[in-house]
Amino acid sequence: MASRAEERAGELRAQIADHEHRTFVLEHPAIDPRALTHLVDELRRLEAEGLEVPVDSPTKRDPTAARTGFERASHRRFWASLPVVQSVAELKAFHARVLSVEGGDATYVASATMPGVEVVLTYERGLLARAVLKGDGHEGDDVTDNVRTIPSVPLRLRPPGTITESRATKLIKQALGPATLSPVPPFPETLEVHAVVAMRATDLTALDRRRVDAGDPPYILPRGAVLGSVRRLDPAVTANRPLKLFALGADEPPPGVDTSWQLLGALKSWGFSVLPVTWRCKGLQEVLDFVAALQQIAPKFEFPLEAAVLQINKLGFGVRAAERDVPQKVRLVFPTPGRPALAAKVYHAVGRGGALLPVVQIQRAPEHKLPVPERAPIPTETGDSILGVKVGARLRVRPGSVAPIVNLEDEDAETAPPPKCPACGGALEIEIDVPFTECSNAICPGRVRARLLHLIGPRGLRLKSVSLRLVERLQAEFSIKDVADLFALDPTQLDHIAPGEGARFEDEIARARKMPMWRFLYLLGIPHVSEHAARLIAHRVCDVRRLETLEPADCSRIDGLEPDAAAGLRSWLASSARADIVRLKEAGVELVDGARSFPAPFLGQRVVVAGDFDLGAVHVVDEIERRGGIVQSTVGRRTDLLIAGKKAAREFDQAAMYGVPVVYEDSIRALFADTDGR
Repeated sequence: MASRAEERAGELRAQIADHEHRTFVLEHPAIDPRALTHLVDELRRLEAEGLEVPVDSPTKRDPTAARTGFERASHRRFWASLPVVQSVAELKAFHARVLSVEGGDATYVASATMPGVEVVLTYERGLLARAVLKGDGHEGDDVTDNVRTIPSVPLRLRPPGTITESRATKLIKQALGPATLSPVPPFPETLEVHAVVAMRATDLTALDRRRVDAGDPPYILPRGAVLGSVRRLDPAVTANRPLKLFALGADEPPPGVDTSWQLLGALKSWGFSVLPVTWRCKGLQEVLDFVAALQQIAPKFEFPLEAAVLQINKLGFGVRAAERDVPQKVRLVFPTPGRPALAAKVYHAVGRGGALLPVVQIQRAPEHKLPVPERAPIPTETGDSILGVKVGARLRVRPGSVAPIVNLEDEDAETAPPPKCPACGGALEIEIDVPFTECSNAICPGRVRARLLHLIGPRGLRLKSVSLRLVERLQAEFSIKDVADLFALDPTQLDHIAPGEGARFEDEIARARKMPMWRFLYLLGIPHVSEHAARLIAHRVCDVRRLETLEPADCSRIDGLEPDAAAGLRSWLASSARADIVRLKEAGVELVDGARSFPAPFLGQRVVVAGDFDLGAVHVVDEIERRGGIVQSTVGRRTDLLIAGKKAAREFDQAAMYGVPVVYEDSIRALFADTDGR
């Protein structure tokens, strides 16, 4: 007879699984996220008392220990790359080939595709057993421990014969997308589901902003950012990133399912999300309507959209068409956006965190007069490699939210890192799960220069008295290398190399000596600690005494703190923390208690920024993220706050419908000033 603890644990597992599906798959939560966290915590406590933990328990989403490498695993069936259709003429030719086999007219399923990680999920008797990256189609890296942490991935498929809730979260083409099949159809004993893992555009931008602010290179391209989140040795990194999985298809349809549209419905009934922009198209004209609609909605869609997949609706079509070499599905590829340019030079810049960022110096294409940025960082193509750009390569360059975005017009070789640090000549380090090499020399001239440029700039101390041209002289003549050295610098020394600037420097430094805890942590240049992370740490720690006694394990328990930042904090506490604190105090810096400085007023809140602002919408979003907020693209049930500018009537109405509080620019500007810490 089951004990009361076992019964309660079973109830909790069923409740949590249902709430996870409603929250992360349907995106229509029935309870507050904090309440869901409390249920999971209660289950953890019960299981910690010695209960047997099933493989589909929600606590199995907790990250496991970091591994030392990736194991390769083979796919049961080859996952081939799709033939490409790049023009209307090629699409018409494909349609004609389909009609030669199908006769009459053809019905297609068209789905917008997202840049992300393609993965094969294997379920044994309905339980998640393995997750393997697509790789070369034959085999890929086993990332099961990482994928299991993604809350939209079902750990157990819904039982056959049960009744499912059919809810579409998006209206598509004035109709609903594929509905769930009810009752739930049976699934084979071994089921392989092809899927893609993606991130919302706002989350991708926030991730890159925090990386740049912490002195780390940005990913820039969505695919590189998602791969850099899933293919990590530490599953805690994956668990911390706001990833979502979408099922694309399955290797074996259930009995009675004979179309791709029905198969998508079966996947939804088993507990998966499917791609949100999916149409069932009868004939060529409806496919062309889909392409036109996709190009219209893509710029403002919540997920980045890069192309589309068009597949024959009848699942048996590929068998009948094999003799005539007509594929079951093709990939619709659109022209690469951006202005044409040429790569004039490729070099590596050393960031203040030590990572080497490959940069391309750009010149506009001779046949075009349109201006392009002078230089741009070369993006990560995958989770462990950089886009290959050679001198003379033809590029497409377009504006990005964090940095200009570079795409190659033609294939090229991978950009190889230099054998030694270009600034100090020291050895370089690289991990197998990150694309950037790193110089570990803390006093590398390149790192020091980048650190000082940040300190005198708008995100640092805002020193008008120290120009960019003076930074190298401060390094060379006075050995200035960090924030403590700047505070200890004698104004007469600055006057020696910049006559007349000493008095202004003295006034600026005097105003900056009173410093809140978060700002102190941020300006120290702790590895991977952005202003966002520094505010979260200060919110937890508050004062220097508690900071000095912080245990290494406590770093990972700070709400919202990313694993990389927690690791950087642990490393700093174990090495130079006490010395840095002493040096700043000796330089006359007074640290303000973290509780009094109100460091993270938006901690954990989901915020929507809508409308026009005098400050600029991008600036408002940046300020919200720095203060702990999670910026969303649309108002919904999970939104905590709407910040409304001019012309935000639609979002205001949505906020009223969902009961979301609204604040305006005057109020938010005052809050920014109160929590600026300058």
